[in-house]
Amino acid sequence: MPIAAYLSNASDRSVIAANQAFCELIGFTEQELKELSWPRMLMPDYAAAAAVLLQANTKTDGAIEWHFQKKDGSPLKVHGKYRLTQVVDANHKVHELYFTVVTPIK
Repeated sequence: MPIAAYLSNASDRSVIAANQAFCELIGFTEQELKELSWPRMLMPDYAAAAAVLLQANTKTDGAIEWHFQKKDGSPLKVHGKYRLTQVVDANHKVHELYFTVVTPIK
């Protein structure tokens, strides 16, 4: 099974990039993922709990269970391992990003 991964903005969790394996897993194209808000990627009944988890998270790396909502509306539970990283752009601005690798939970 290919490794499914995505890169997200640390401040709002918006997707910056996603590999093909993650796109196939969740059913969205990379461009569609970039246009979605973070709560829209999650199952509606899980989004509020996820927001609390994210606010309480002060770790730079760790593991978490996410309940994504696939493009077709079906649930997708995954185990995610994430790491916070800093990237400096061409204008010398520092951006904090999460690199996350996910594995479906059967």
